[in-house]
Amino acid sequence: MAAFVVNRILKSREHVKTQALILFCFICMTGLLSGCASGRMSKNVAYLYSGKSVIPEVKIKTHYAGNDTVVVYMGISSNAIAFDQNQTARFGVLLRLYYNKNGKTDELADSAYLLLTAAKNETEFTILTHSLHVAPGNNYLLQVYAVEESNRKGYRGEAGIWRKTPYNEQDEQNYLFTNAHTGEVIFDTYVRQGTQLRVNYRNQTYANFTVQYFVPVPYMAPPPFTALKEAPLPAKPDSLFTTTAYLTLNRQGMYFIQADTNKMAGISIVCTDAAYPKLTTAPDLIEALRYITRNEEYTQMLKAPNPKAAVDDFWLARAGSADRGRILIKEYYGRVQRANQFFTTFREGWKTDRGIIYIVYGIPDALYKLPDAETWVYYIKGTQNKLQFDFQRQDLIFTNQNYRLIRDPFYESSWQNAVYEWRNGIISNTNAN
Repeated sequence: MAAFVVNRILKSREHVKTQALILFCFICMTGLLSGCASGRMSKNVAYLYSGKSVIPEVKIKTHYAGNDTVVVYMGISSNAIAFDQNQTARFGVLLRLYYNKNGKTDELADSAYLLLTAAKNETEFTILTHSLHVAPGNNYLLQVYAVEESNRKGYRGEAGIWRKTPYNEQDEQNYLFTNAHTGEVIFDTYVRQGTQLRVNYRNQTYANFTVQYFVPVPYMAPPPFTALKEAPLPAKPDSLFTTTAYLTLNRQGMYFIQADTNKMAGISIVCTDAAYPKLTTAPDLIEALRYITRNEEYTQMLKAPNPKAAVDDFWLARAGSADRGRILIKEYYGRVQRANQFFTTFREGWKTDRGIIYIVYGIPDALYKLPDAETWVYYIKGTQNKLQFDFQRQDLIFTNQNYRLIRDPFYESSWQNAVYEWRNGIISNTNAN
């Protein structure tokens, strides 16, 4: 971890003030702060799920270290940074922490403006850190804005911090995964098979952790118009064992880790194949078509002697030509891949409530995001009407990042229309080239 610790620049107070003012003004001019002061429900953050954001993302991981201290790890793609001749880069960073009250986050709880430097590393992300005092009793939304001093390139990101209930004092925010070999913070909810992790719990040293291993649960989200059904949670672990702070994930599936088994919560991480979040095997490609196939089609593809050819034939029938078929395949499975990237919790992202909507309907035209809820809006072309999906966050033993769709029979006609478009080679709400 020492290689990634970032220290505040120690220069004269007057110089720091000058540099801070310059960078803060630049952030304002670039529009990174647009909509902040008017309340979060007025700001569209659909770029978070586009996969092609104009402004690069800051990956954020928050870690509760105890004594009301939350350490914020901010990851910026190392390839995106213009390091100087000394292999360092300096950033102006603005952090804004908002209370989440009554469905709004327009009340500022705290803010900080920092000048931070980072050294170049042979890792995917360059990490900046800062500690915040976050009082219990509320949930919060954290916004992060960063600008490189050398070229004024901007980055932004946001994350929830949950401290409202005693349950939140036990959950995954207390844990931090790092790569055991490089020390790099793990920002994703999944890692590849064979990865060795270091498990960090608060600011304490634990000799042993209890680990439950679960095989994948065969479940995928039903259409949005169906009656609400609770998604099955992993019930009985396939195995139970203890580990030191160093854990190698050798089997694909979910690992649930606890420092104290007397407490309800812990942290989970999914172990995947090397290709994930991309699907590459024929059985996986067929399974992901379940949302837009008829029962008999799906069954026939599963039983086909050449499953890969069956997938190709399905798309060729939809497209009418090989060229158009390739476009459809790229878009559909691109959405599946991004759903896995954005929404994986204790199951694959494409099988979640947000995943099914993302794949079938596409990237939302508007996304309004709170720590405990998300609202997705699709504008219906040629009309002034819109389609809205509301998701509520759940506090689950395995994760605090699972969002459940509020289902309604109203969605049936829009669902049938969306499936009809896919089956007739029509793509809507895309950012594909």
